Amino acid sequence: MVKPVLPPVYDLVVIAGERDAFTRACELARSRVRDGLLVWNERPDRLQLAVLLEPEAGLEESLQVVPLFTLAVGDALGGFTAPTLPLALRWPATVLIDGVELARIRWARGEPPVPGGIPPWIVLGLDAPMREPAEPGRMPDRMTVEGAAGEPVAATAIVERIARHFLARVDRWQEEGFAPIARAWNRRLDGRGRITRMEFGEVEAAGVVEGLDDRGGLRIGGRSLSLLDLPPGAPP
Repeated sequence: MVKPVLPPVYDLVVIAGERDAFTRACELARSRVRDGLLVWNERPDRLQLAVLLEPEAGLEESLQVVPLFTLAVGDALGGFTAPTLPLALRWPATVLIDGVELARIRWARGEPPVPGGIPPWIVLGLDAPMREPAEPGRMPDRMTVEGAAGEPVAATAIVERIARHFLARVDRWQEEGFAPIARAWNRRLDGRGRITRMEFGEVEAAGVVEGLDDRGGLRIGGRSLSLLDLPPGAPP
């Protein structure tokens, strides 16, 4: 398979078969930090990649990269999906198409040397089904990339676009802070303005979904949910 061509800030690692790109990136992060390492599994049935980062800020600010990466994935996938299908984002790390899940983001981090300090590494992982499985009806609550596009799509083209969009979003974040990211998120935020109840493990909130704040948290019912309230990884 042709490998994706990435901007020079990335180092590409290609794996295959049933190996998990996110797990492999976490293994590499624990053994040696390599900022910009992108692990891609070239399996044809799934879009699966992970990016390893070496943060330069404290834990709360560093975790803003989770919704930032989710936004970049949404930006990239939106370039391939049918224009008639609305694309939305669900906090903190899910891309929706026409109201159903299209892509799921995971994250993990190394523990800072002091509470709230700079984590030694953060890994961001993406998993999305490329095409329908052989057994029909196995994914009633998920959309495939090719289903959203209405035609076959080259995984390498998607990986390349995600890498570029993520890099552009990171550059703007570093120059202008999280506020522009929050505004872009809120334009696509699923359920904004509606009353809902959200529960992630022991974290619970209910009320009107107001939107992301400038720290990357979700304002709902007059309180702000923070990624610090959640365990690493996409909530169920």
